[in-house]
Amino acid sequence: MLKFEHRIAQTKEDIIPVLLLFLQSVRYVWMSFLHKTNARSKRGFSLLEVLIVLAILGVLTCIVYPSYMQHLVAMRRTNVAAVLLDLAGSIEQFYIRGNTYSGATLSNLGTNDSSYKNYYKINIKGTANSYSLSAVPLANQANADSLCGTLGLDQEGNKTISGNGDIASCWP
Repeated sequence: MLKFEHRIAQTKEDIIPVLLLFLQSVRYVWMSFLHKTNARSKRGFSLLEVLIVLAILGVLTCIVYPSYMQHLVAMRRTNVAAVLLDLAGSIEQFYIRGNTYSGATLSNLGTNDSSYKNYYKINIKGTANSYSLSAVPLANQANADSLCGTLGLDQEGNKTISGNGDIASCWP
């Protein structure tokens, strides 16, 4: 019995050999189409040639799509981590002006970045001498990023996650 292993391409180096195979297959089909001399070949591609190309495209899609989705999840996580670090600087300026972290909100901290709003909800909890920032993943991001989960940051710069991954891989 044959065993097949399913592996998701993690880097561009994993995808390049598959893309080269695809391009060689397309080149083969194209060259065979061009070199045929009988009357049938002048009408277009044969059904077999179209099915081969569709099968190759299907395999490529199955390999590349999960990798692409994981890249999007990691990109959104990196984006919201940068927003949290920016907010930490803004909340420290808020503390310098008022000698308290209490009352700090997204609107009075002056953040203009809204690129995370469809994927994360940012919470600010401030007291007189401490604060904590958290980015809670929403909907699809929460389902796809169970490894990291909620990202957190406090006044001492301690970074936390709610998932079972490691902080170094979840925080950039």
